Amino acid sequence: MNTFLDPSVPYIKLFGIEHLYYVLIILSLFSLVMLNRNHLSQVKNQLRVGLFILTLFQQILLYTWYAFMTGFDLAQALPLHLCRISTLLSLIYFITLNDTIMDIVFYFGLFAYGSFALPIAIHPITHALGISYIINHSLTILLPFIAWYAFGWRPKKRNLLLVSILFIFYFIIAIAANFLFEGNYFYLLKRPFLQQMNVYIYYLVTVIFTLSVFIIAFKLISLVSSKNQK
Repeated sequence: MNTFLDPSVPYIKLFGIEHLYYVLIILSLFSLVMLNRNHLSQVKNQLRVGLFILTLFQQILLYTWYAFMTGFDLAQALPLHLCRISTLLSLIYFITLNDTIMDIVFYFGLFAYGSFALPIAIHPITHALGISYIINHSLTILLPFIAWYAFGWRPKKRNLLLVSILFIFYFIIAIAANFLFEGNYFYLLKRPFLQQMNVYIYYLVTVIFTLSVFIIAFKLISLVSSKNQK
């Protein structure tokens, strides 16, 4: 079978050469955005259309692969990882430029940083899912910066509570989906950390940690915003 599509292609190794490729790509793209940040507003319409098309392509690639190569296995194919949800919401943002949608994308997308630092079950970039991965996670990380400089987005304090409630709702759905389909959404079954901890305590710790990350992220971005206004 073509290794571009083969589901049995080995995953990349932590700190291996393929992992390094991914990190270098996201760092290069981030540098490109930041170096041109003062010019993004001048091409915001082109950015909006181009990123919408790129995101749509990624979604089609991802779910077409799951449909044809796994029969759309519900244990893996559902849009129940936070980065997948962020990508779907990004499509809505490109259409509406709604700041509340962008707030959700920003907070949910924070986990994309962890995916680059600790890639779990990630295919190499020569694989269809590898291409999907780099597009998905790069856009998830970079979109808040692009929205900041091109579209004037700033996170709203009132939406922090909304995002927290939505995360808890998502968390419950992920637990249910894992139980029903034997999946690993939000990596709650095959845990990257604390494998020996009681499952219910782990759930509680995960929720508390995530909500704390949301608060810290808001504080940091508010600090940056206030300094830029001086």
